[in-house]
Amino acid sequence: ESFQQEMAMENMNINNMLMDTVTNFLKRFNKTIGYDYVLGYNKAGNIFLANDTFDITNAVLVELNREYRVKNPKAAK
Repeated sequence: ESFQQEMAMENMNINNMLMDTVTNFLKRFNKTIGYDYVLGYNKAGNIFLANDTFDITNAVLVELNREYRVKNPKAAK
């Protein structure tokens, strides 16, 4: 394999790990908030406009970072 292919594969693996982490977190997080749906958003996606009232991005990031610091205390310094 070329270096470029190896890097693309590594990038794909990292993205998959990230998505698994976020998905597993959202399953736990949703037990406390009880949403029927948690939608993803990106500029090229199918959601063109959303009410900011329903945006849980900051709450999710705060909790993901808190969990990371608990699991990786040396990395959090």
